Amino acid sequence: MSSLYPSLQQSISNISKGKGNKGQSLFFFARVNDILLSVNTNTKDFFKDGGGWAGLGSIKFTPTGTTPDTGKPTKLIAKPLFNNISKYPILNELVLILSAPSYGLNEDPQAKTFYYLTTVGIWNSVHHNAFPDISTYKGGNLDFGNTFIEKENIHSLLPEEGDVILEGRWGNSIRFSSTTK
Repeated sequence: MSSLYPSLQQSISNISKGKGNKGQSLFFFARVNDILLSVNTNTKDFFKDGGGWAGLGSIKFTPTGTTPDTGKPTKLIAKPLFNNISKYPILNELVLILSAPSYGLNEDPQAKTFYYLTTVGIWNSVHHNAFPDISTYKGGNLDFGNTFIEKENIHSLLPEEGDVILEGRWGNSIRFSSTTK
């Protein structure tokens, strides 16, 4: 029985073979350089460039596999894809980016903007998954942002069969589970 919708793997395969989407990738990975959480941001004019209050949660990013220009801050901005569940990345975490329609569709039917999904679980840690770019990392403490402080005693819940678990970065969690032994 075949699916009504093409699989993600099939779509990626078609793109790599030059079929569909004009050879552009559906998704790519990027490193978070800044995040818009208030008027006070790490880089000048990010609040305005990110869309003001409507841009809260937006990130500045550098695609992985590119050589960062350390003299200039990145101008690439992505917004959170989902507006009903928020999981904001911290600096140096990797996120999955995609290009999708933007609010400019009425003027330009092809208008697109970048959106990010979630962080890549490189360390499979609920606390953080930061991964610095070794070519620009100068040793010492890793920059996680203005207020995030790494803690070594944050652990994920041990899952049980069929669990649905929602975990925060600081050890807080909600588990939906059965009570069978």
